[in-house]
Amino acid sequence: MKVLVWRRGGIGDTVLLLPALRALRRRFPRSHITVVGNPGPLSLVIPPADEVRSADEALWAVLFSSASPTPKLRSYLREFDLAVVYTEDEFLIRGLEKAGVGRVISWPPFPRERVHETEHLLAALTPLGIVDEDPTPRIEPPEDVKEIWERLNLGERTLAVHPGSGSPEKNWPPERFAGLILWAEGELNISSLLLCGPADGEAVEGVVRALGKCPPMAEDLPLREVAGVLRRCSAFVGNDSGITHIAAAVGTPTVALFGPSDPEVWAPRGPRVEVISSNRMDDIPLTAVQNVLRRILSTK
Repeated sequence: MKVLVWRRGGIGDTVLLLPALRALRRRFPRSHITVVGNPGPLSLVIPPADEVRSADEALWAVLFSSASPTPKLRSYLREFDLAVVYTEDEFLIRGLEKAGVGRVISWPPFPRERVHETEHLLAALTPLGIVDEDPTPRIEPPEDVKEIWERLNLGERTLAVHPGSGSPEKNWPPERFAGLILWAEGELNISSLLLCGPADGEAVEGVVRALGKCPPMAEDLPLREVAGVLRRCSAFVGNDSGITHIAAAVGTPTVALFGPSDPEVWAPRGPRVEVISSNRMDDIPLTAVQNVLRRILSTK
């Protein structure tokens, strides 16, 4: 059996898809699962998926028009017994059906009610008899990152900090991240690691300026390596971002700072996740994060 899953989205969206993919794997253990989405974060879905393809490939373009699927596309898609597409694009849905996919299940990509996104994505699978599945994303096993760890000269106790996100309004003030790092070094005797992705430069620079020094920094690592590094860390603190979802999904004790987004829908899920939320990020006091971090490290 061949299964196609279509889900465009960023890093966090992709991590939140993992419970649905694992549910499909359990329901159809011998199937070949192909996920189509944004190319950047797709490495995170193997396993449980077997194959990934970019939604930006020219091959798919005809599916978003009234034109008939090309012979090449028809030949490829008619091998799929099932497609689960997290979109309401009627052209795409009809195009998959016209191309010969055995069964197409369409589902809105985001919930219309106040339900967590993982549960919303799982609900699409109810017609397949998939119910009562664990909604916790899990990324395993991440890359072996011993070489990266040694190159950054990281110790046994390391606090990972990610000051960025997809939007400045989701960022905790850099001065408070800096204060947290200095406090963790002095009171908890734990070193810090800054994570910096392609869009995080300004947020990270703000933290470095406030610190007056630059702690070890992991810059622009592939996401599988980010997952591996985070798994080795003692704890993680970050904003509402895809990296925070990765930290939670690898099982690292995670403190997630939420501002304008609704954590009831978008909070990371994992075995050890604490969410601190406020309507505005600068309303989250440093002491609140310190208290939570101290507690989770004392029980690690």
